[in-house]
Amino acid sequence: MSLLFLPALIAAVLVSASAADTVRGYVVDPINELAVTDVDVSFSVLGESGGVDEILRKSVDEDGRFEFSGPFLKSGLAFTLTAFYRGVPYPSSLLKVGEQREVVLEVFEPTHDPDDIHIMAEHLILTLQAGTLEVTQLLHVDNTGERTFVGTGHGVERLVTEFRIPKGAFGLESHSGEFARADARSLFDTQPLAPGTSQIGFSFMVSAADFPGEYVHSALYPTDVLDVYVHPSDIHLHTPFIDRGTITFQKREYHLYRLENLRPGQSDSISLPLTRPMRWVLKWSGLGLAIVAATSLLSRRSPTPLASGDDGTEEIVELVDPGVGPDASRAELDQRRQVLLSQLAAIERGGGHKNRKAGAQRRRRQRLMGQAVAVYQLLEKARQE
Repeated sequence: MSLLFLPALIAAVLVSASAADTVRGYVVDPINELAVTDVDVSFSVLGESGGVDEILRKSVDEDGRFEFSGPFLKSGLAFTLTAFYRGVPYPSSLLKVGEQREVVLEVFEPTHDPDDIHIMAEHLILTLQAGTLEVTQLLHVDNTGERTFVGTGHGVERLVTEFRIPKGAFGLESHSGEFARADARSLFDTQPLAPGTSQIGFSFMVSAADFPGEYVHSALYPTDVLDVYVHPSDIHLHTPFIDRGTITFQKREYHLYRLENLRPGQSDSISLPLTRPMRWVLKWSGLGLAIVAATSLLSRRSPTPLASGDDGTEEIVELVDPGVGPDASRAELDQRRQVLLSQLAAIERGGGHKNRKAGAQRRRRQRLMGQAVAVYQLLEKARQE
């Protein structure tokens, strides 16, 4: 190597070294104010998708200290640190390289006891529209103890904060973290609750077919305030709900009601004006569409619309004798259902609506549809018994 290039090479190395920075800090248990040693700390940066990508992870030293350095650490780089203690992650807020001398990460001992968990405020938003009840729950949860509540299980199978949801709930969406559904009515947030306040949010829907006419809110933890927002705003709730007037958000007007000082195990029913006859109309109309879809799959043809008259107007599918007795077993009902679907599929394959027998085919198809709906009703009744 020529000596003429040596000064330039040394200068480049010095510039690279000075551009790199160091992130250092330590892990502490704030309850006893002692450093914690059996901890791993990860260094993560913001990913292109908006999440965080872990770059490096290391164990702290005997004094609970850690240090990250290298050419990837540039001044102003946004990053987060996460301490892993007893299987629980403790992430920092979003930080930037060069803006702090040291980072202190706090960790706590775990507990499975929920006695220190209470709800400071819960917002329950109920929106009735298009035959569907949309439900959103937003909660401010306070852990007043000195340990992190970890619930049961561990890792991705951890079950922490529990909620009750309607049996027919679907379309679950989390607004704060990961959720696990233990059974038809039990929902768990999986994030451990460190001492202090946390926020939990989620939403789901209930179809008119599965809605019994009232929404039941179950308090599993002591709750200071429950605010219930109901749309349409002309829905009125009675005692013990406190009327707080109307409020507009998301371009909708809601009626706001409040309950205070809910105890664990308390259930409160919220009557909503979706009458049983209307629920059944929506339910069996939807079932008719489902039968059309099923027969189109069996026939490998595009689905034919529900039966219509000669003038093109839609006809109502009337329930007729299903072809089985009222005491038929579930196996017999299921067999009858398969026969009816096969007969409907045969009509679909034949394209009967385009030949001279179109009228007879349409009437036969309508009768089979009525029988199929009646069989589905009997099947549902058998499942409920």
